[in-house]
Amino acid sequence: MWFWNGKLDAEKTQGMVAACKAAGYYGMGILPCNGMGVDFMSPEFLKQYKVAVDEAGRLGMKMCLYDEFWFPSGSAGGLLAKTSPEALGKRLDMLATDVAGPKSSLKPCRREP
Repeated sequence: MWFWNGKLDAEKTQGMVAACKAAGYYGMGILPCNGMGVDFMSPEFLKQYKVAVDEAGRLGMKMCLYDEFWFPSGSAGGLLAKTSPEALGKRLDMLATDVAGPKSSLKPCRREP
């Protein structure tokens, strides 16, 4: 997993891919992060991504396409909420509270008929 958390530069990208190959890695996946200097899925982002894919292909490496931006997974860096809010995942969180005191101070629940 290759974290893109700094300013993107084609020459640096090509060098990183080559260094990975030299170190014995034959594939990678890019995880875009904050700090790239470009917006996720913008034309400039895709241009830089293509540099990495092309260099990996030139060196006979595999590139795993990881179509996410940071976390939580499934949010596409906020793009999903902007374009299709109905498709957002839902979650249910449990809140547990420890209560101190005598049990007799609790009122019984009343059921309506």
